[in-house]
Amino acid sequence: MTTLISPGVDVQILHEDFYVSGNAATVPLIFVATADEKYQADGVTPALGTFEHGVLRTVTSIRQAADLYGVPKFWFSVDGFPHHGDARNEVGLDALAKVLEVNRRAYVIRANVNLNDNLADLKALWTKKIAEAGDYLNDLVADYIAQYNELNGFYPADAGYKVTVSKTVLKNLLQEALAETFSSYSFSKDAFEVSFLEDHSVAKAGYQDVLFQSYAGYVTGTDITGLEDDVLYGAQVEITSASGTETYDLFFTGSDVTTFADLVSEINTVIAGDGVASLVQGRIRIKSTLTGATSEVEIVADGVTGRQPLFSSTNLFERIATKVTGKGVFSLDVYDADYTNVVDGYDGLFSLVEAWSTGVTVGETDEFTASEAEGLLLAAAATFDDTKEFRSLTSLGANDASRRAEIVRALQEAVNNPYSNARSEALEYNIAIVPGFPELADELLRLGQDMFEEIFLIGETPVDKPPVGPNSIANWAVSAGRATNDSIGYWYGHGITSNLDGRDILTTAGTTALRTLAYSDSVAEQWIAPAGPTRGLCPHVSDVGYVSGALGGPTTFVREWLDGGTRDELYEYPKCINPITYIPGRGFLIMGQRTASPVQQATDRVAVSRLVKYIKRQLRKSLFAYLFEPNDEITRRNVKAATDNFLSTLIDRRGLYDFATICDDENNDAQTIDNNELHIDIAIKPVKAVEFIYAKVRIVRSDAKIGTNKS
Repeated sequence: MTTLISPGVDVQILHEDFYVSGNAATVPLIFVATADEKYQADGVTPALGTFEHGVLRTVTSIRQAADLYGVPKFWFSVDGFPHHGDARNEVGLDALAKVLEVNRRAYVIRANVNLNDNLADLKALWTKKIAEAGDYLNDLVADYIAQYNELNGFYPADAGYKVTVSKTVLKNLLQEALAETFSSYSFSKDAFEVSFLEDHSVAKAGYQDVLFQSYAGYVTGTDITGLEDDVLYGAQVEITSASGTETYDLFFTGSDVTTFADLVSEINTVIAGDGVASLVQGRIRIKSTLTGATSEVEIVADGVTGRQPLFSSTNLFERIATKVTGKGVFSLDVYDADYTNVVDGYDGLFSLVEAWSTGVTVGETDEFTASEAEGLLLAAAATFDDTKEFRSLTSLGANDASRRAEIVRALQEAVNNPYSNARSEALEYNIAIVPGFPELADELLRLGQDMFEEIFLIGETPVDKPPVGPNSIANWAVSAGRATNDSIGYWYGHGITSNLDGRDILTTAGTTALRTLAYSDSVAEQWIAPAGPTRGLCPHVSDVGYVSGALGGPTTFVREWLDGGTRDELYEYPKCINPITYIPGRGFLIMGQRTASPVQQATDRVAVSRLVKYIKRQLRKSLFAYLFEPNDEITRRNVKAATDNFLSTLIDRRGLYDFATICDDENNDAQTIDNNELHIDIAIKPVKAVEFIYAKVRIVRSDAKIGTNKS
């Protein structure tokens, strides 16, 4: 309160009218996988969302979705047969389009994976990336030469005037020029970079690298390791050299290895004779002294019992790279277009000097102009993409199972990524889904826990299982492969729908559930069951069923309109699968709203689970206003009043039958107050949905008096 010096009146407004807001928009968070660097429908404009990953985007219309991610790509054979269930289908983008038909907003996070592993497309992408890298390399070499001459005061007439860079300098500039190319998912494997850049005409020693986070710049010898002085750190390194295979125990205190140069020096002291450690392009490389196919290094343990892990405790540690086994002298075979005949050999980038330097034989020059450096890179890339190494290292996998495993890994990384903002308190999403991938249910549940268990999760069911019988959805539902929790629900079967390009595709059961929940919320409340003939309509599908055949190639869609007995089989506890089927005269409907609760309780229904999550979020946000208020009767009374007013609205809005709250001396004793805590206990009676109707019809005698019903 203002202190008055002279007579007057001071009036202050004290806010004690805090209340709990009564509405929150329904916004889903969708994790998707797509092809890399797609174009929009015009085939010219880049779809910029496919040039990034791990970035949370807000999408507010189908058009914006198409601009960001292009038309959802689904695989078809050359003769037009669909690859229903192929792991490379962009089912996440289909889910995004479907929900935006009935909802005005969705959050999207793209995983770091390229679903397009078509060889011709990968070669085109490689050519494009290399052309960009070549331009950059030309500039880097020209800048290096210009800076050298300027620093030394050389002019064109001077004897020392430089017009070229050495092979050693060019190798370093190549790393910088190709950094973006090698960060692109399809060309990001360590083995890919090695195969392209290394000289295959010289025998190689096996090695393994310790990688550090590239965005922080290269680690140098003078950089501080960050290890604590009095702590003992350890790791083990197994080296196969001329003397055989030996395991070396590396253990140092932080004071022994203050800098990375100290760390490298100490490692060399231990492994001397059989291996050598060095800093190579910002990474610690431990290399065998032996060359050839038997040469090998493996960091077998990042830590030893009783010691802190050595490498992962250093500053900016990222991971231990895949080990590279030594090699003898050999060329990579270069094939014709059909990969049937060997037409050339590839010894490495610098083996192609004669391709761009007229009159100079291979190996006779170690100096390069800017244009020669660019030409060398372009020539090497054009040869390398015809090797089997290029084909195998850029492929997602040999079959659908291996491709799916890699896509699942990338999606798991996207869901678990702590830097994507998916766990930000500022976000207001209340549904999360990874369309098409049942394997992600456990990651979604972890995300839900991190978000205070205030979001409902949509799990997926496999597309290639019939409803009942051996290897069926019914059996899967009670297996270890299905995660159970009252925060997640599962639906079945999968539907046929039309894509943005007009072609019929398979839309997942989870996508149908997502669209239906969003539609139900747009016409009713979150705690009203999203099922049945009023809010469970699925007008976006023209058929429902499952997929038959080997995934990854042409498959057959099998219609499965679930009859009453099959719906009983799927819906009963503990299977708890919500049926999607065709009801004559009604159309395609969702006929269930169970969660995958491991016990039978009120939250084993989607409507009640979402009601509880809604209450949690609204109370958490609104009662925040009372933090640091005096812990007295007035504050407790205000907290209770705000809560009561909010819960009363839920009675009017058909969410609760009744409720009771306690926030007084009974649950806020002296110990609670001394702990700086305020407790409010709330009991609620959630409204339940009608799922089963029993009508009794009594037949009476014709002379019985039963009254007359009048309207």
